[in-house]
Amino acid sequence: MFAGFREHSRQLVTVGVLYMVGMLVVRMVVVMIGGGSMAGGLILGSLAGAGLAFGGVMLALLVSLLLTVPLVMGIWFAPALVLFNGMEAVDAIRASFAANLKNLLPMLVFSIFLLILFFFAALPAGLGFLVLFPVLVAWHNLQAAKALFFSLVACARNWRVFLAYAGAALLFGAILPGIVIGLLS
Repeated sequence: MFAGFREHSRQLVTVGVLYMVGMLVVRMVVVMIGGGSMAGGLILGSLAGAGLAFGGVMLALLVSLLLTVPLVMGIWFAPALVLFNGMEAVDAIRASFAANLKNLLPMLVFSIFLLILFFFAALPAGLGFLVLFPVLVAWHNLQAAKALFFSLVACARNWRVFLAYAGAALLFGAILPGIVIGLLS
């Protein structure tokens, strides 16, 4: 699970720190907007105050969405680009953002589709994910499905790594590790 940190540890940590700082800034902005409106609503103490508080919270959620989506677009493929292509952290974030921006409509459709699938997979106490992940992998390519499924089994505790790797393999043509393919042949 930590094999990627042997060669590119500094760049991977940099990607993680940039993501953490970005999310911290987003959350601070959201808390200021939502908290200010909640405080204003409580001070008014009437129905108009409740409306002010509700409207402020909705505005905070919208701002959170608008600030988080570009951040996630930049981070989505960045770890895979650092690991498999040896890119610098900031260059990988830029390339990930550019790839997501170039493919905005497919990524939006894919995200909505995954959201629906994840919702139904989570209903039976999360056991649906045991079926969902292999189905998602087999959906792309049968030969790659074997390799990716066994990669998933190897890193079953970290499904985000699996999704980032599978997405990078689809968009950037990342080569599957030869050892895994050799073992599965």
